[in-house]
Amino acid sequence: MTLFNSDWDHHAKPTRTDSITTGERSTDGNGYRGDLMSKLIPNNTVTMIGSQRAGNMSNNANEGHSGLTIAQVQGYLTNPQALPSRPNIVLLHIGTNDMYQNLYVTTAPHRLSSMMDQIFAGCPDVVLLVALIVQSSAAATNSLIVEYNNAIKTSVIPTFASAGKHVVMVDMYNGLNSTTDFADFLHPNDLGYARMAEIWYEGLQKAHAAKWIGVPAGVGKTSASMKTTSEGLNGAYATRNTTFWGLFGRFSLGLWL
Repeated sequence: MTLFNSDWDHHAKPTRTDSITTGERSTDGNGYRGDLMSKLIPNNTVTMIGSQRAGNMSNNANEGHSGLTIAQVQGYLTNPQALPSRPNIVLLHIGTNDMYQNLYVTTAPHRLSSMMDQIFAGCPDVVLLVALIVQSSAAATNSLIVEYNNAIKTSVIPTFASAGKHVVMVDMYNGLNSTTDFADFLHPNDLGYARMAEIWYEGLQKAHAAKWIGVPAGVGKTSASMKTTSEGLNGAYATRNTTFWGLFGRFSLGLWL
């Protein structure tokens, strides 16, 4: 399980727009990772990998870099713990900081596409879950988020899907309740993070139903264990037990924001 995200700083000022994957503003610092692990663990052995640690969960490795934009996070893709580790699944929630900074918003979808191109080039068999990013109660930022999400939905995802790429869109924008699911103008609270875990899980179920999730490169179907090697992303390896995946799977959950 590889997670691209921002460095966790539980005491960060509420004006910062970072660290959703690492769980900023969650009470335990686990964010959605703890809830998602709970959903995966019954039928998989999951080990998260990465150079950063966040939250009180024992399996809390991740790769966090505060406040980075799409282009900045893309620079970490070649980290030995990222694409070179050949994840078979990547979760991508990125663009929040670009919108918050009003940074070349009209070309942000192109920067996202560039990152996705690099992910598929490095991991041709990857399943990529791409999120419509979470909403903001700051009106100016939210209007940019709506514009960006619309481009993801109507242009970015269809382009990759028509090219035969295994890409699944998940809707974090409408999936979280603006009244109950946020701790501040952008970061989810515990309820919001739990809902994010559900949405990621639903996306994984869609990929599984499409029979897209294959055995990770270099991982044998009869291996008793698998080494963790990296997260230039936040990384997880999952071994098949009984019912859900039907195969050995290594999860690379990438959250960029």
